[in-house]
Amino acid sequence: MMDSVNTSKSSANKLAIERVERNAWLDLFAAVPADYMALASVRSAKLDGCALLAHGGIPIAEFNRAFGFNIDEAATAAELDWAFDWLDANADPAWVFQLAPGKKASGVERWLKKRAFERTGAGWAKLDYMPAAAPAFPESSSFDVREIDVNEAGGFGFAVAFGFGLPYSVVPWFAALVGRPRWRCYLAYDGTHPVACGAMYQEAQWAWMGIDATLAPHRGRGAQTALIHCRIADGMNAGIKGFTAETSEPLPADMQNAQSYRNYIRANFRRAYTRPNYSRAYIR
Repeated sequence: MMDSVNTSKSSANKLAIERVERNAWLDLFAAVPADYMALASVRSAKLDGCALLAHGGIPIAEFNRAFGFNIDEAATAAELDWAFDWLDANADPAWVFQLAPGKKASGVERWLKKRAFERTGAGWAKLDYMPAAAPAFPESSSFDVREIDVNEAGGFGFAVAFGFGLPYSVVPWFAALVGRPRWRCYLAYDGTHPVACGAMYQEAQWAWMGIDATLAPHRGRGAQTALIHCRIADGMNAGIKGFTAETSEPLPADMQNAQSYRNYIRANFRRAYTRPNYSRAYIR
């Protein structure tokens, strides 16, 4: 009986994790300024429970993918065909399908195999944390870490662009998240200079944490650990019961370089599951 209860709870958590991430990313793309959207070929769509993201100007999987299959109902072959065509028309050619493991995944897996998709890379580690009580976090950096308001939005956009190595043109896009409903944005300052960032999207009792970036000269000094702790404390004060994030799935031999993964594990997150990436073999 206990095993069945734990399995049910795990399945419910996975759905909540996938749902809050999906909604965060769809809202992130909804925040794209109109002029940037037209200039950079940024598009998004929702097909039942699936999110479709496309950014023709930035060829990374985060911005060019389909994920969230089987959250609300099982995806049909016709819907998967439509998603394929939409991404081929709008996304960078190296776009990927992401599929969370579960009972409903087999139909999508068969479709992927028929379309000549193969797993690529190690996938993404989906992490979660459900604290029973407010944790006492140690002081972990010398940075001034705080939630910001619209007066500091430009600094947030700057930290995102230069922390991730993205084009400067993304600054207004990410700055637009500051003050947006459901979003809470944070900066770590070294004196008066913003040097690291992080964000949190809140929905019901879950929060998705992401957009974690640090400018290269300031890495390895605890800024991201402090940003994670600050968001958890603020989220719990707002009634959040569960937190989720994702990073690249680290290979055992490369664990020392998996800084983002290690930051979250140190903050008591656990690896809930791995979500693989599928891409077309003939594209790679």
